Amino acid sequence: MAECALSLASSSPVLLRISPTRFSPIRRPILLTSSFVVGKPLCCSHPHRRNSVLSTNSWRSQCRTKASMAERVSAKVEVYDSEEELAVALAKYTADLSEKFCKERDAFTVVVSGGSLIKSLRKLVEPPYIDSIDWSKWHVFWVDERVVPKDHPDSNYLLAYDGFLSKIPIPAGHVYAINDALSAEAAADDYETCLRHLVKSKILDISNESGFPKFDVMLLGMGPDGHIASLFPGHPLVHEKEKWVTFIKDSPKPPPNRITFTFPVINSSANIALAIVGAGKADMVSPEGELVWFLDKDAASKLISKLGGVFIGVNGGNGGAFWMDRQPSNAGIAFAVTALAGLALAAAVFYTTRGHLKSPWSRRKRKRALAPQQWRSFFTPEGKLRDGGIKFLKKVRSGGVDPSIRAEVWPFLLGVYELNSSKEERDCIRNQKRREYESYRRECRRLLKRNGTFKMRETGGMGSDGEGNITEGIDSPDYDDVVTARESLSSEDRSTYVEDSDNPGGTMSDEFSSSKRVMEPNDVSDSESSDSDSSADPDISQTVPSAESMDENTAEVNSKEDSSPSKAEVQSRPCNAEDFATWQRIIRLDAVRANAEWIAYSPSQAVVSESRAHRFAEAVGLKDYEHLEPPRILHAARLVSILEAYALYDPEIGYCQGMSDLLSPIISVMTEDHEAFWCFVGFMTKARHNFRLDEVGIRRQLNIISKIIKQKDSHLYRHLEKLQAEDCFFVYRMVVVLFRRELSFEQTLCLWEVMWADQAAIRAGIGKSPWSRIRLRAPPTDDLLLYAIAASVLQRRKQIIEKYSSMDEILRECQSMAGQLDVWKLLDDAHDLVVTLHDKM
Repeated sequence: MAECALSLASSSPVLLRISPTRFSPIRRPILLTSSFVVGKPLCCSHPHRRNSVLSTNSWRSQCRTKASMAERVSAKVEVYDSEEELAVALAKYTADLSEKFCKERDAFTVVVSGGSLIKSLRKLVEPPYIDSIDWSKWHVFWVDERVVPKDHPDSNYLLAYDGFLSKIPIPAGHVYAINDALSAEAAADDYETCLRHLVKSKILDISNESGFPKFDVMLLGMGPDGHIASLFPGHPLVHEKEKWVTFIKDSPKPPPNRITFTFPVINSSANIALAIVGAGKADMVSPEGELVWFLDKDAASKLISKLGGVFIGVNGGNGGAFWMDRQPSNAGIAFAVTALAGLALAAAVFYTTRGHLKSPWSRRKRKRALAPQQWRSFFTPEGKLRDGGIKFLKKVRSGGVDPSIRAEVWPFLLGVYELNSSKEERDCIRNQKRREYESYRRECRRLLKRNGTFKMRETGGMGSDGEGNITEGIDSPDYDDVVTARESLSSEDRSTYVEDSDNPGGTMSDEFSSSKRVMEPNDVSDSESSDSDSSADPDISQTVPSAESMDENTAEVNSKEDSSPSKAEVQSRPCNAEDFATWQRIIRLDAVRANAEWIAYSPSQAVVSESRAHRFAEAVGLKDYEHLEPPRILHAARLVSILEAYALYDPEIGYCQGMSDLLSPIISVMTEDHEAFWCFVGFMTKARHNFRLDEVGIRRQLNIISKIIKQKDSHLYRHLEKLQAEDCFFVYRMVVVLFRRELSFEQTLCLWEVMWADQAAIRAGIGKSPWSRIRLRAPPTDDLLLYAIAASVLQRRKQIIEKYSSMDEILRECQSMAGQLDVWKLLDDAHDLVVTLHDKM
């Protein structure tokens, strides 16, 4: 047996790579443990057993097994003088794989674990990698996670977020964290279901040999007791061969509740990278694909003296390196691989948010999104936001909201809860608003029945009262049962829906008519710069007034700028049954046509059985949905349920095409229909004027955009005048659906959150003085969207002036912006416009 004896200092890191050679597709991957059982998946080794060095007898008895392994694996060990050098090598390795898989399959699936390697991954967030890696194609998973809240000190999520995640511009929807509101068992099932959906949607590959998911790379670590992921030596879970994800409730290492990938999944990865720091750890891995070990000298001390016939690279303290290049024999490589059982591993976990994008203030340091831990720190013991929510709104205005807490934060931004409310008050409001939403849904079902447009179809598990009324469906507790298994829901009891009763009257039921939320047509009007009561406070920052050229009708609307359906308290008017029948027909058509972009950003909502999805579709009268996948069917059913209720809430607007575009992101975040409904109501307080038949609201906003461009760039404005495009009709779509078509799903939510924070500040009476005290450059404005739209046009001023000679050409240019905009650069420029022009306007 050829041996390579090297004298290495115990502090130097080592990098070992094992790559597949002449891999036979027929054989299962070989795992050599202390008992050398062939054909098993990755397994843990006990730290006190002799599995790193073989006796002569055991070596001879295993020659055949090791010879077969020599056909598959070659080894390369790089010993670094410092951890800094190891970090550089690890970053290059990861970046090279990213480039390879992004070119081959337009995606890069990465599995990470918790541990100490976050520090070693720091080079990825520095040039050249931070700029050269295509982060938008990364999809990040956890090999294991502790079942604790995301802001808990034991959470891998929190560890990664603080040290690495917030610095990387990976779309938040491409990161797959566990649902920490579920039990360990339910969280494991939820995660596996999510993986299966991603396989179906072609984001994740399946290994042809093993039948388990095949990730592009796994960055693994190992504990000092020899465990990988949350699979501990001697625990029954190490023998799990069927599941993709399993759970453990008696972890030898706290916390006890965890979920983890199984060994077959780990072994099926195309590449595995192992980073090793320190001695005293032991394990071995035999994956299908490439295996890379990252070691320091401590961990490699036993390996170096036993690695005969392999490539060994030592980066010494003199800056040089030497290589021992010897042609390996089968036995030599087999022995070298066997020696790997004594090596240590450590890896990093990482997660992403919007990451490396400019902040909303270009001359200020980029801010991170509002994180879970910081969000909870804003509250007093009584559950009230400190300082009236000023710091909270400041944070959202500068960086948006972390996806994991959007469902908690949005009701504050959209006015469902007051900023100064206590937890007890919010609980009461939540119960009250649930009951109000239920009354709208009952009335929807009654009108559907009365119009004769909806007929009950017999399905298992659903019933009727004999007269066509739905007794179970999208509005029933059974629906909540489905969502509960997939999402983090409120733990409070859900009220069951009261059966519909016949109403002999020709309009709405008495119960529904008692609501004071539906508006009379004359009580709702457009606003100049605010749809709230903010103008009553002289200290509130005012936005631009209407241009002098606005017509008389617009001016009349502006005189009623304080009216909104969320503020007025008037008796509801009867809903015209014919109008409602028209609305519900258009709603169903639009719901079925809704795109599936949200699925990648809400994977835990994306799984529902086909039979149950069909039940929900029938419960709300969907038609022609057979071509849709179950997640889209359920999504469409929720759109119908909430949009119908809104049509009754605000019958002056009812329903117009485009409203489903605004609601779809909300229901992808909010799992409770009644909470999604009231968030949508808050959103529509401003956006409803985009859907008025007289288009007064649209004309007002286009006029403001025109005035901003005129004030900022007179040259561009004169060019638009020559083309008779100064009315800015070419940005009509941006105004109507609030940039929804031009921005990606995640970018849209970031823009909306910043916009909502401005509106919430105005609603709360936070004007120039308070905001200046916390040193915000730009005061809050109710028309931030319009400044952003103007900024998007100004960014293309050169093309418009030099190349375009008609409004049609400018319109095509604006439509081509879809997918090309940087939302944070856009907000930078929008806030600069606010600072420059809000006083002049």
